[in-house]
Amino acid sequence: RGYNTPVFAALGAALSIILVLLCVGKSNSPVKLILIGMGMTGIFSALTMMIIYGAKHEAQVRSAMFWLLGSFAGLQWGDLPLTAIIVTLF
Repeated sequence: RGYNTPVFAALGAALSIILVLLCVGKSNSPVKLILIGMGMTGIFSALTMMIIYGAKHEAQVRSAMFWLLGSFAGLQWGDLPLTAIIVTLF
């Protein structure tokens, strides 16, 4: 099994955190942080849906939606160490 999906998911999460912090700048306003975070959530959700909409096969769409809903059904014990490291970091 490859580790592409969890690794790229972690990289995407890190990228979104960096973008939010760059947009907030040196401001200490929690309201600004929350509003920018909500805006970024909308942008990334729309981007994700556009990518899923462009899938060529129904099985790809089903697999992506199943993964987005947070299922651990396809995981094996060998996937646990990497998943634990990523969860611990974030």
